Amino acid sequence: MKKLFCFLAIAATAAFTSCSSDDDSGNNDNGGGGDVVTGITLTSSSSTVTLGNAFTFTVKNNLNEDVTAASTIYVDDTALEGNTYTATEAGTYTVHATNGDFTSADVTVTVTEEVATVLTIAVSNNYFLVGGEVSFTAATDLSDDVTGDATFYVNGNAIEGSTFTATEAGEYEVYATLEDLTSATATFTAAEEATEASDSFIVDGLNYETNNALFGYTGIFYANEAQDEFVIQWIFNPFLQVGEGENATYPNDVYIYFVMPIEPTGTDEETGDPTFSILYPQVGEYTFTGEDINNVAVIFNNNSLLDENATAADITEITLNITAVEFPEEGDATVEATYSITLANGTVVTGEFSGTTGAYDATNSGRGVNTKNVPLTRTTVGLSK
Repeated sequence: MKKLFCFLAIAATAAFTSCSSDDDSGNNDNGGGGDVVTGITLTSSSSTVTLGNAFTFTVKNNLNEDVTAASTIYVDDTALEGNTYTATEAGTYTVHATNGDFTSADVTVTVTEEVATVLTIAVSNNYFLVGGEVSFTAATDLSDDVTGDATFYVNGNAIEGSTFTATEAGEYEVYATLEDLTSATATFTAAEEATEASDSFIVDGLNYETNNALFGYTGIFYANEAQDEFVIQWIFNPFLQVGEGENATYPNDVYIYFVMPIEPTGTDEETGDPTFSILYPQVGEYTFTGEDINNVAVIFNNNSLLDENATAADITEITLNITAVEFPEEGDATVEATYSITLANGTVVTGEFSGTTGAYDATNSGRGVNTKNVPLTRTTVGLSK
């Protein structure tokens, strides 16, 4: 009996061990011999964004496998298409994800209103006559127009609204504030009406400085249909230069084209065309009307008096009176001149310049070349093509 009991005990032990082994294998490999997925975790690309920016959500299981594409993401219990979300209102949102039988823990994200960081202002006119009105506008980096919400200060004093009338001549400073923001300061000038130009020109009573004047050579042309008379064309160019070299600007810039008769001084041996010795501008009064008007341009305070489509019909008369001019072989050239430009709309420009001058080669004008910086070094030239 003892032997039989021992045998039965051993047999029973062997059977228990085999059954236990089969059960462990089924739980651990999840049907294939690997780890078991027990849950999912939801994460956001950011916990807080400003309005207009998006959240991107990622779902991973406990095995660190990305299962975002197979999951559904809910923002405040509304399912998303995909895994990004852009709120239309500021606030706090609750987000969770589901994947099969699994649901993630909630994630809270916040959307805040975007805050402006820069305030800028613009002045409608930075140079006008005493008694004139100027208006201001304000903008932030978030809005093109916050003029109605901003407070403007002229010479440190708050004004009502966004317009200001200058009752005294002088330079004024203006800036604006909006909540915690303060703009940079801009300037404008109110001037007494000018009556006489001196190294300057006058438009509508305002005086515009020209601290330089040069003559630009543009070429030699036939003066008649018979092609036996010739003229040399120059530009009288008084201007205001601000800065030096490549950084120079010319906010006030006048171009008056005029011609003088010229005779050939030689013949081109290859072409047989006449050649000419450069004839520098001479003392005289040059007046042009109607079809005789060549070209003119007036830039004042970076504004053009004539638009790009202007024609001779828009100009009534141009007069350039050179009362003294010298181009010595050595030393500085000098000029004294007055000029007037009368437009068909009644606007009259009057100007004067006295001082040193020079000559530049304007034959490449309009080709992206700053011809003011190209000195005229040629002494003999041919006909312009």
